[in-house]
Amino acid sequence: MKTLGRMKQAVASTGGVVTSASGKAIGHVKTARDIVETRAPVVKVITVPLSDAAENAYDKANSRLDEIRTQLKDLLATWLKNKIQARTEKYVNKIPNMMKDSLEDPDMPRVISRRKDDLIDMIWPDIREEIMWEVAVRLDRQKMDNIDESDHGPDCCRRFFRYHIHPHDKSFWAKMRDPIYVGFLVFSCLPISACSPIAFLLLFLLIDHRDEYQLIYFILWFKGMQF
Repeated sequence: MKTLGRMKQAVASTGGVVTSASGKAIGHVKTARDIVETRAPVVKVITVPLSDAAENAYDKANSRLDEIRTQLKDLLATWLKNKIQARTEKYVNKIPNMMKDSLEDPDMPRVISRRKDDLIDMIWPDIREEIMWEVAVRLDRQKMDNIDESDHGPDCCRRFFRYHIHPHDKSFWAKMRDPIYVGFLVFSCLPISACSPIAFLLLFLLIDHRDEYQLIYFILWFKGMQF
């Protein structure tokens, strides 16, 4: 009986200890929850500026990366253009000797041969400058933003007469076999009042006034017919 009583006493004391410990634990949990609830607004106030700062830093890094990428692209493009222009200039400088050799004839008198070489040397600087200028323009030319995609070119009537009057793939003798070209040429050369002006008025209405080549061709042809 004494042993049973001691066991009951021990169980009771153990239960009291457990109850006390669980009560303390619950109290600690409540205290921790109160602390979290109290500090939560402070943490929120701190984390919001940090997230904004991180987002701004990310945007700045992206913009800086895009700027570096653009600068690198421009640098590579400039380097490539310079290399192409230098290589082109190297080959262009070989053209005068090639022209002299191609025009050389063993039966040609030496005086004429020397004059031929002098003539090439005299006109070559202007030709070389024009070639290098065209190369530079081709390299630096960019895509036009004002191109109208809906523009399908001239009408069929203008296309027909433009091709027959000034074809891009026919020589002079091939054009002389075209009756439309011959008829226009003869009509523009007739020594009758108003024939030539009417012919060139029609030609002026047919050409594309935005094309510099067609305008220059028209001016040279019209001024040439006045002599």
